Amino acid sequence: MSKLFSVCVMGGLANRIRSVLSWRSARGPIEVLWARSEGICRAKFTDVFEPLEGVTFTDIGDGPAQDYKGPCDVAPTCGLAPDAKPGWTESYCELRPLPHIQARIDELSTKIGDSYHAIHARRTDHVEHARRYGHFTTNEELLAWLSERAGRTLPLYLATDCPDTLAWFRQRCGAWCNTEPKRVNGYDVRAQTLADAVIDIWMCAGAREFRGSWFSSFSETVDVLRCNGVFPGGFDPHVHMPSQDASYEGKKW
Repeated sequence: MSKLFSVCVMGGLANRIRSVLSWRSARGPIEVLWARSEGICRAKFTDVFEPLEGVTFTDIGDGPAQDYKGPCDVAPTCGLAPDAKPGWTESYCELRPLPHIQARIDELSTKIGDSYHAIHARRTDHVEHARRYGHFTTNEELLAWLSERAGRTLPLYLATDCPDTLAWFRQRCGAWCNTEPKRVNGYDVRAQTLADAVIDIWMCAGAREFRGSWFSSFSETVDVLRCNGVFPGGFDPHVHMPSQDASYEGKKW
C-alpha cells in the first residue's frame, strides 16, 4: 500500500476543519497529523466527531503543532489547500457530531424553539488579530443587528468565548439570551471545551438568521454549513472569509 499524503494541521477547530477537508479534496485519502494543543482544547477530532472517510488521524502529542519537525508532506498549516477542487466545501455535510454531543444540540434546539437568531461574538485572543485585519466586531454592532432583525422579541443564541461578553448581552437581552454553559478547561484563555465549540457552531448554524464576527474562522464555518445545505440559511456578509485571503496564513495571531 502506498504511503498516504500527510498534512500537519494547526490552529483552532474551524481552521483545522478547513485544512483537513480542502487537502482531502486536493489529494484524495490523506493522513492528518493532529496535535492536541491549547488551541484545540487538548482534544482530538475523534473526541467530538464521527470518523471522516478518507482521513486517517495520527496523534503527535500535546505540544504546539507549529513546533512539529517530523516527516510530513505539508508543514503545519491552518490554510486552504491551494488546489482544492471546486465545490469542496460541500464536504462540510460529512461532519457528524458524536451522539452525546448531538443529543445536547437537540436538547438546546428543543428548548429555544424553531425560530431564533444567533450571534457569534469572538473575543479573547482574536481581538487584536481582527483589528490588524481591518475590523473588530463590537458588542454594540452585534446588538444593533439583533435589534434591527428581531426587535429583541425572538430568542437569541449567543456563542462567545468571553464571560464578560455573555454578561453584557444578558444584561441587555435578559431572558431572551440563551447559551451553552461553558466548562472552564483550566489552561486556555477561552472558557470552553472542544465539545462546547461544536455545540455552539451547530446552534448558530441552525438559527433563522446568523451574525458572526469579522475574520473569525468559527463564524466562517457556521456560514459554510448554512450555505451548503447542512442547515437552512444563508451567507452573512459581515463575516470576512480567512480562507479567501492569501495573506492570512503565516501572520502572527
